[in-house]
Amino acid sequence: MTCSNSVDDPGYNGFGERNAIREGRMSSEAYVIIKQNEYMKRFRRAEAMDPAKARPLAELGVKPDRIFRRMADKDVFRPGRAPETYYLDESAAEDFVAARRRRALYTMLLVIVVAALMFFLNRR
Repeated sequence: MTCSNSVDDPGYNGFGERNAIREGRMSSEAYVIIKQNEYMKRFRRAEAMDPAKARPLAELGVKPDRIFRRMADKDVFRPGRAPETYYLDESAAEDFVAARRRRALYTMLLVIVVAALMFFLNRR
């Protein structure tokens, strides 16, 4: 298996595991997070971060899929001045990533609390 370091490769996740997505070794949530990060990275590389520099999705290699639409609904990606163009709202992107981290933290805390409860209840 060859290792690609290209963001354009749909199997590359940034950590050297090239075909993890295609081979089904990745959870759907991990896939969504990887795609979200990839989309934001593409906009940053193209410097499409204000309405004047908005780019068409096809030029960026981004499909208007469910993941993109959910991020656009949260104003991470906003329509540009020209029709069919978008740009990355950096402050909304930071808020989006922070909210994602908070959800992960709260989920881990919940798992720890439930595990501790089960441990102490089973000791009786």
